[in-house]
Parts: sequence; C-alpha cells; structure tokens
Amino acid sequence: MSYVDFFTKDTYRSLYNNFKNEPLVEAIFNFVFCDTSAVNMITSTKNGRPALEGILFEVELFLQIAVDYNINSLLDNNVPSDSIKQCIGTMVKDVMELYGYETEFSPSRALPINGGKFIKNASRYKKL
Repeated sequence: MSYVDFFTKDTYRSLYNNFKNEPLVEAIFNFVFCDTSAVNMITSTKNGRPALEGILFEVELFLQIAVDYNINSLLDNNVPSDSIKQCIGTMVKDVMELYGYETEFSPSRALPINGGKFIKNASRYKKL
C-alpha cells in the first residue's frame, strides 16, 4: 500500500486528510509498513498483546517529536491528538490485514499498552 492509497482506501479515512501533507506522518507510515515493524507487531500479537505494543517505543518517539517541535496539526493541547493516534492505529490495522490478521472484536479487544506515554491502549488481532 502506498502512502497516498492509505488516505483513499475507504471513505472514513477522509478524517485523516489534514495529516496527508505532514512529513512526520509519512515517516510514521513508512516505519509502520516496514518488514521489521510487521514482524514485531505479529510477534506481539502471538504473545497475546496488542500489535502496536511491538513498535510502541518507536511510535512514541515519533509522537514526542510532534510535541517537541510543536507540530500543531498533530497536537491537541500540546499532546498528540486522538486523531493522529487513531490514524496510527489504522496503519497498524492495514499492516496486520496484509499478513492475514483481523481485529479481535470482543469486549477486551483494546488492551492497555505497557509503557505507553501517549498511547494507552490498542487493539488485539487474531489470525484468520
């Protein structure tokens, strides 16, 4: 999937259009979609943890850059906005789907994440 395709895959992604021209979001996309990230997300999933937890340290660094450099399009009251965190979650979902996983829809599908400063919970996935 290309960066441009990410924003046009389905209609609800129009919510993220204000991020399309933000270089930091493109850097996050490239990181989330790299092979190493996919392996780490799948490993986290196999361990019963949210996929995002496998790449949490790096994603949190990206979000800290947004705070440190005051990238207003990604912030809400000087912290990463819910929208950018949801956008990252959608990126993770797309990667997991590429590898044959789907979101685990149950009351416990979103689990607390260990060690998250900005991201506090994320979805779990299961193999199709």
